[in-house]
Amino acid sequence: MFDSMTRHWWVLALRGAFAILFGIIAWAWPGITVWALVLLFGAYALADGVIAVTHAVRGATGGTRGLLLLVGIAGIALGIAALVWPGITAFVLLMLIAAWAVAVGVLEIVVALAMHKELRGEWAYILTGAVSLLFGILLFAWPVSGAIASSG
Repeated sequence: MFDSMTRHWWVLALRGAFAILFGIIAWAWPGITVWALVLLFGAYALADGVIAVTHAVRGATGGTRGLLLLVGIAGIALGIAALVWPGITAFVLLMLIAAWAVAVGVLEIVVALAMHKELRGEWAYILTGAVSLLFGILLFAWPVSGAIASSG
């Protein structure tokens, strides 16, 4: 499994680059409208999902294949939902982002624990999963704060 991950390191780097780009754009334009943010999130989630599914089909092996496929399908579904219904409210968008963050966080932690013998530095995977999970939980707990932060 670790061999597959090292051979396809660029997939993880590309997913991370898209995540960073999404964060920078949302931070740089805090006054962005909800509609534009929905489209931006939809495009990001769709692209991330397609990349994850492609990696699951072409490169991943063993137990990671199913989990990566699940993450990819969830990203594609959320991306399509956001693009098909652009009039979505900020609250619903935040709930989508929160659910996605929780799901990705849990799956990252599960994969890190399942592969702890094959990975060096699995603590980094657990940490990123925990940060994603915490972010999602905080959005669920205080959605109004998240909406205010998103709308600038």
